[in-house]
This record gives sequence, structure tokens and C-alpha cells, in this order.
Amino acid sequence: MAAVIKGTPQKRAACAGNTANDRGTWCDYSIDTNWYDEVPDTGVTREYWLELSETEVAPDGFTRTGMTVNGTIPGPTIEADWGDELVIHVINNLNINGTSIHWHGLRQNYTNPNDGVVSVTQCAQAPGDTFTYRMRATQYGTSWYHSHFSLQAWDGIFGSIVINGPATANYDVDAGPIIIADWFHETVYSLAQVAATGGPPTPENGLINGTNVFGDDGADNQTGSRFELDFEPGTSYRLRLINVAIDSFWKFSIDNHTLTVIAVDLVPIVPFTTDVVSIGIGESKTLSMF
Repeated sequence: MAAVIKGTPQKRAACAGNTANDRGTWCDYSIDTNWYDEVPDTGVTREYWLELSETEVAPDGFTRTGMTVNGTIPGPTIEADWGDELVIHVINNLNINGTSIHWHGLRQNYTNPNDGVVSVTQCAQAPGDTFTYRMRATQYGTSWYHSHFSLQAWDGIFGSIVINGPATANYDVDAGPIIIADWFHETVYSLAQVAATGGPPTPENGLINGTNVFGDDGADNQTGSRFELDFEPGTSYRLRLINVAIDSFWKFSIDNHTLTVIAVDLVPIVPFTTDVVSIGIGESKTLSMF
């Protein structure tokens, strides 16, 4: 079971008044509401179960040992509406590793013990144990969650966070998260010794939402598959880009399309247009594409 919604949830990603022609409205609130002072009281609790495990993985078709959340890389998206309560149970089924999960960029006001940083806000969660995080979605936008123990995040323990709310530009369809990662064919932990003496190693590949191909283009030995999105002409799309790399800075573009940046991390911004979007490590940027 991945998620349970308790209470009477609003329609997902479409609070009253939030339409393709007015994304700045959100029920009785708007893009101009100062969420430091005022947050919707939805009466809704969204409950998730995340199970961490070690297994063989092959996101680009090359098989290696990795770590997964609910059996996948990336893990499931944590989704809520602005103002919802989040209850997230993390089950540590890693063989010998402690762990913790950090909710990147989420403001932990009065919930600091739920920030998920080992040796700062919690002890490491031992193998076989379950730990429950509780927090409120006082912000809205796009972010990600990841292990905050050792190098587990870059061996596969990460996933996206989507908090539905108002936006600074209109769009027709929310295309959802696009997680961009660098990927190595050895475990990141094993490469740490190399990096300590010879600098960071070069990744064998990059992944988009946990997929890519490996090998020469069109060759018989090429493995894996590419991530694809189908776009309808005349429709505008919201793209939620997230850079989860350990050592890669990405530039994102779509041939023959202009991109409008409407948010950086969990902060809505005055929209600006560009042909290429730069995304730093750990950063998310929300785009509207026409």
C-alpha cells in the first residue's frame, strides 16, 4: 500500500478557482498569500509507506547492486495539497545500514525532529525498524526526499515531492516531476575511496525519471530505454525539474521550445523565459512549456 488519504480531500491539483486560465487562485487563497503567516486548513492527512531495500537494479539496462524505495528508482512521489498533514512511515529493510529520510526544503516549523538529518535531528534508523515522520505542507511547489545517511541517496534512495498550490503563470496540464540524476555502474560508496585520492569519478550515465539507454546508439548491445512524454500541440505543460545528482550540474532544454521558469525550489518567482534552464545539485525548478 503506497498512500492513504484521510479526511475530505480537495480535487487534486485543482482547488476551487485554480483553472488553466487562473493558476494564481487557490480556493480562498492565492499566489499573493504569505504562507509564513497563513496556510489553508484542509483537514486532510496524507499517509505514505516507504520501504527501503537493497537489490539488483538496472535503470539503464546495466545491472548493479543498488538501493530502492518501494522497489523502484526513483521512489514514489509524495503528493499533497497546500495545508495538508503528512504522515510518512519509513521501513528500513537495508541489510546492515542505518538510514534516515530528509524532506528537502520543507519548512519544519515546530516539527524539527522530523527533518531527517542523522546526528542532528534524529539517530540513525536501524535495520528492521520503522520510523514515522509527521509534518505539515505549509509551502507548495516541487522538491524531493532522499536518504541523509552515508551516500545512500545516490545509490537510489530518493524521490519527488509535489505540493499542489497556486502558480505565477498559467498552464493547461501538469506533466509531473522530471528527476535528473547522474548514475554510476559501481556503488557510490565504493567510488568514494577513488574520489578521496583522485577527484570525483565520471558517471557512466545520466537518468531521467530512473531511465536511460547505455551503449552506442543503435548498436545491438545497447540496453535500457528512454523516458518519454507525449505532448499535444497547442497545449501548455508544467514540468517539475529536480536535480538529484551527486556531482553534476545540468542544463535542460527542449528543441524548438521556449521555457518559462515560474518557481525555484519551493519559492514561486516572477516568470521569465529562456531556451535553456540551468539546474544546480539539489535544486528544483518548475517550468511552463508552450
